[in-house]
Amino acid sequence: MNSFKLQIITPQGKVFDQNAASAVFPGDKGEFGVLPGHSCLLSLLGPGLIEVTKENGDREGIAINWGYAEIDEHKVIVLVDDAIAVEGKTTGEMQKAIEKAQKLLKDATDSDTILSVATQKLKNLSK
Repeated sequence: MNSFKLQIITPQGKVFDQNAASAVFPGDKGEFGVLPGHSCLLSLLGPGLIEVTKENGDREGIAINWGYAEIDEHKVIVLVDDAIAVEGKTTGEMQKAIEKAQKLLKDATDSDTILSVATQKLKNLSK
């Protein structure tokens, strides 16, 4: 098995619902990665960026303010208060998504470190 089902859900609906090859989450005690076949885990998530590598190798980022991740061998379900998918077909669309993500993170935390790390990751995704 080369992938797992990843769902990221807000009260407004699904933000992401695809298979993923891997993902990195902003846990409340630090980042952690998930690969197919991961052992069962329930984790609190803090403000930051969920970095997803899709089956085809494409990468996507989803900025979140806080939530929970339920992980088992075949799927990951993430319930978050708010999330912004950082995606766009043009440079302008991508820049707008990054700005929205930065605002979400700034509203969620007063930690300059979290904001700095997430901003750098957002810039790396847009390359």
